[in-house]
Amino acid sequence: MEEKILKAVFILLGSLALTQLIPRILSLPAKNLPSRHRTIVDFAKQIITLIIYFLGVLIILSIFGIDMTPYLLSSSIIGFAVAFGAQNIIRDMIAGMYLLLEPSFKIGKTVRIGDYVGELKKVTLKNVYLRNEKGDTIIIPNGEIKTIVIKEPTS
Repeated sequence: MEEKILKAVFILLGSLALTQLIPRILSLPAKNLPSRHRTIVDFAKQIITLIIYFLGVLIILSIFGIDMTPYLLSSSIIGFAVAFGAQNIIRDMIAGMYLLLEPSFKIGKTVRIGDYVGELKKVTLKNVYLRNEKGDTIIIPNGEIKTIVIKEPTS
């Protein structure tokens, strides 16, 4: 029993070390990146941390002889149901990743998205924020954006 506890402690320490090390490795090139790329790097760090802890818990439970098959099956079914219910959020986040990587879609530019025209103030994984000429902030979910017109400055 003491051997199993010792293995579990080493796995927890290893998981903790990995969750501290991997984000730092990802942060090295992120220091000089634009804010939109840093958003994607931060998102990747969170996903990697979640995966490391999840795998660590699975390994610890298997060390103590707990069969993980039924739990993995039920969690995959629950995950499928949650993903089906949250498909709009997932659609917004995927569209947001593409918008963040688009080089001509920059903060400060004047854009027209659907019926809205304004200065691009902020782009996140979920929403785009515009400020119109009246000073109102318009929040548009990324998944609802079909066409973007970027107004180039006239010389």
